[in-house]
Amino acid sequence: ISVTSPTRSSLDWRDRPAWDRYWSSKLRCTGIFRWYLFFTWDAMWSFHMIDQLIAGGVKRVLGVGNGLSQHPKMLAYAGFDVTALDISRVATRRARQFHCTLAGMRKDLARSPTHVKPIEHYARPGGRWRFECADFLDSHVCPGPYDLIIAERCLQGYARDPRTLRHAIRRIDDRLAPFGRVH
Repeated sequence: ISVTSPTRSSLDWRDRPAWDRYWSSKLRCTGIFRWYLFFTWDAMWSFHMIDQLIAGGVKRVLGVGNGLSQHPKMLAYAGFDVTALDISRVATRRARQFHCTLAGMRKDLARSPTHVKPIEHYARPGGRWRFECADFLDSHVCPGPYDLIIAERCLQGYARDPRTLRHAIRRIDDRLAPFGRVH
């Protein structure tokens, strides 16, 4: 997945139409098979981190700049309350539509070279996921507190303007629970 701006000339990562064009183009050019592989290996991160997150007391998770990621569904399967946030309507809609099955997750985890536990080890009740289409710089969107905020693929887009980067970091800090973590 490219983590560059949706348009080379755009310096504004809040440009929803540009992000919609970006994701439409990516989905059209690469086909669903490549995205399936991305979903599968992207989701493996979630399973490898679950034991650590539970031990750390994490219950609520916010994914910023989620794109097509399936982390929210995998973490919800493990009992977390997860909100995924992205500015693109196209990415949000496709992320919601992608269907993860338990059998599919089991098969994918069995192929993972670093996986040692059966998928049933991670199953916990009470999890839920939501995909929200909104600008995370808007302080009224997805208010916290969150125990974990995953923002690993979005902050570099705001680094071009120090004021915007500070604003983005403040928005993360505003939503973070005391002793919460940012990944």
